[in-house]
Amino acid sequence: MSESAGLVSLTDLLFVDTVKYCLQCRRDLRECTALRCSRCKVVHYCSRECQKSNFSLHKSCCKKISGLREQLNEHQDGPNNDQKKAREYDLAQTIVTCYAWV
Repeated sequence: MSESAGLVSLTDLLFVDTVKYCLQCRRDLRECTALRCSRCKVVHYCSRECQKSNFSLHKSCCKKISGLREQLNEHQDGPNNDQKKAREYDLAQTIVTCYAWV
């Protein structure tokens, strides 16, 4: 992970396990078996009930994030390093923007 003066880059956020609590009820996920959204693979829940309750809020970000992930995976071999970094940055920025309020 690249750090400069204690700061973590946006793209580093793609590879850090930051799961600590359920997005819906804020339950500590170290106390239970966490469920992760299978589409975006970003948010975690303590139960199926919490996942269902939160879906209306999560839906638009989930769609954006999963779309960006698909673009990144589709062009894994094709684009040059700068294009790949730009796509990773877009994905990380979307994740941060969607969940800055959390």
